Amino acid sequence: MQLTILKHETLPSIPSGSGIELVNGIIYIIGDDSEILYGLNHELRVIHEVNLFTAPEKKDGRIPKPLKADFESMVSFDINGYPHLFVAGSGSVLPQRGMGYLVKLPTSYNKKHIVWEKDLNSLYRLITSHPDFESPELNIEASFIAGDHFYFINRAGQQLIRYPLPEMVEFLQGHTESTPFPEIFLLEIPLINGLSFSCSGACYFNDTVYITASCEDTDNAYDDGAILGSAIGTFSLSDLPERGREKNTTNKITVGNLNVIIGKDEQTMISKWESICIYEQDKDGTMAALAVADPDNGTSELFLLEINL
Repeated sequence: MQLTILKHETLPSIPSGSGIELVNGIIYIIGDDSEILYGLNHELRVIHEVNLFTAPEKKDGRIPKPLKADFESMVSFDINGYPHLFVAGSGSVLPQRGMGYLVKLPTSYNKKHIVWEKDLNSLYRLITSHPDFESPELNIEASFIAGDHFYFINRAGQQLIRYPLPEMVEFLQGHTESTPFPEIFLLEIPLINGLSFSCSGACYFNDTVYITASCEDTDNAYDDGAILGSAIGTFSLSDLPERGREKNTTNKITVGNLNVIIGKDEQTMISKWESICIYEQDKDGTMAALAVADPDNGTSELFLLEINL
């Protein structure tokens, strides 16, 4: 994979960027210690600030770590032809990190963002009680939709968690009292120069899953550690079984095309890339993408990329 950074901007008014989506020309960004969904135009000017909830306490515009919802994943999809975003807490500490928010985006008929809160604690507890869940902890860092399925990625155990999309949509809308039951598969991210990288974000584009992964000096899902670098890689869903078929959970889905992010100085960029969104592909196969990073200083970093496989 060849990765070219075309633009690198600091977003001083958006704290701790952790998820990014591009919908109808608007760049949406969430942060893990903010209660606000931000919408930016093509000039990177904030034009929407959508309050998902009311933070009990903030300092310098950021929610203290013990209180934050820890939004780490966001995905866009349509419901009945209308665009929506779904934002989810990481689940690493329940109940406060077990909340999610379904957001109906503006249309030509309704210019407002409409927000519904969804308690995900039952969903997350069902994951951790699953017989195939062999991770020491839960830390949902990514979500994406591919075909008829909804996916989470658990960073802590490198697990791919799958649901039928119609069941998940019904659950998020509150149209059912039952909690969707997950299927769990294992991801394998190869070492890079002897260092272990873990998934921090994902998107699905043209039959391929693209992930961001970071190497962080920490041994658990709660404590932060020094960032040693970030990378981008891909994997295919073609080897996953259909729902109901026999599967061997020890069969790992290998992440390939793994490349460490290199800065202008031709050295590993010491930056935690949190999420990626691919939105366009030229006739020659070149893809345009956006990525967001968290420098852990109360700001966010935005990258405009070109990707060639």
